[in-house]
Amino acid sequence: VMVGWMIYGAIVATLLGTYFSLLISFVSLKDIFKGEEIKSKNPGIYAYSAPVFVAIIAVIVFYSIDVIIAKIFFSAEMAGYYAVASMIAKVIFFGTQPISKAMFPIASESKNGEKKKKVFKYALLLLGGLIIIGLLIVYLLPGLLINIFSGKDIPQITNILILPAIATSIISLTNLNILYKLSQGRVKGCFYLPIFIVIEVVLMSVFSSSIASFSLAFVISSIIFFLGSIILHR
Repeated sequence: VMVGWMIYGAIVATLLGTYFSLLISFVSLKDIFKGEEIKSKNPGIYAYSAPVFVAIIAVIVFYSIDVIIAKIFFSAEMAGYYAVASMIAKVIFFGTQPISKAMFPIASESKNGEKKKKVFKYALLLLGGLIIIGLLIVYLLPGLLINIFSGKDIPQITNILILPAIATSIISLTNLNILYKLSQGRVKGCFYLPIFIVIEVVLMSVFSSSIASFSLAFVISSIIFFLGSIILHR
């Protein structure tokens, strides 16, 4: 920018900085590149990876598809309003997701069943506590949150903001439960998880007469998804 390239200078500087950092990183990896290659035996890794992939994709699609459905059934303006509500609600999911991610490798590495349960309980308590705090903030300060995220007041979603927040909170619990079961090697039910996406689409399509009913359908879908994840991974 300082040499007169304006925005192009910023882009070039960013690219050069990225590539320079990449080159520097190879210096610390030189011993690894020089090391002798040892083939590891991981029997059943592909049989495990496929259901894990399906489970992760199912969760991602489940918490993302509501905005797409809203664009189909609502006007551009109302769909935009719902997108703001959904974005605020998803902060709860993304804010608590590190807990689930941190629990997964710890529970996977442990061979002690009791220790795994203890790790899960700690993660559940921490996740639950953060969810309660998040829901309280959404319930008590919906207008402020909407103003922060959108830069203006949107009365159409002030009263319903708590609903997608509840739905997203339940998805966070579902994600934790699924990852815990996967850490135990329980993968058989993963291929049935996309069914709950279909249920979500159907419910939100049927109850699309208003943003309120649409959001309520999201909550109900999330509850069904949560219960289904428990039943399928028993």
